[in-house]
Amino acid sequence: MTAPDNTSYLWTAPASYAENQHIRAWWSEPQDQVLARLIEQYAWLYPWHISEAIVAVTPEDVIAAWREEDPVCQRYAWYDVLMYFGVARARTTGLEQAMRPPETLNCLRCKKAFRQDQVGASTARKLGDISNIRYCQDCSGAAFAGGSDLDDLKLSDADIADWVRDVATLTGLIPPQDFFGGDFLKTVSGDVARSQLLSLAARRPTAKRIKDSFGSWLNLLTVSGVLPDGAHHTVRGVRSVAADGHVCLSLPERTIDDWLSVRG
Repeated sequence: MTAPDNTSYLWTAPASYAENQHIRAWWSEPQDQVLARLIEQYAWLYPWHISEAIVAVTPEDVIAAWREEDPVCQRYAWYDVLMYFGVARARTTGLEQAMRPPETLNCLRCKKAFRQDQVGASTARKLGDISNIRYCQDCSGAAFAGGSDLDDLKLSDADIADWVRDVATLTGLIPPQDFFGGDFLKTVSGDVARSQLLSLAARRPTAKRIKDSFGSWLNLLTVSGVLPDGAHHTVRGVRSVAADGHVCLSLPERTIDDWLSVRG
């Protein structure tokens, strides 16, 4: 596959970076194999994964000795030194020739054309596999950033209850409060479901808005009907909301809370 004329997605890494003798002293075939695998899996995003992947296949004492002895590590962060060495190594040995270039696609949400490498590296990593980069930076970035306080002003309590029901229905899960802080896209499959979940993520209410209106995330789940019995079973016990709105981590705790509330 031939790369497009515009190769701005390629990192700047002078060939001289690959001549670092302190790294070349322990770098061998296993490390080159790691580079080849990263290029195949992550394409133009592979540099972000180099340091962690190389450390994983290199003895710990070797990495420690290199970091201590290499003078470049005294000037720059060792993981950056290793990353740029890896990029220069891949380029000078021809490993990068197997890299597929980013495609120009129409965003599955907004339908506008974008090139895959226009999506920021941090956002792209959250999307997961390279094949999931089918959303432009604006659409995917908004989903991972979440709603703003200004957006909260436009939401009614009914809107928020509908929203959390939609999340639960789409994913088939009782979503925890930090649901959108993790790899939430892995909970669904298919372009349509992923697009719907990204849209829900982009318009999620803030934690402050939920607390102000419902007192807690658990109470929101209860009011919305996602938890019809008002209880959430976890490995630590049954979470529920007491009569005064406090979140209790077990049924005995709720009993005590209700007893104290009744007695002022």
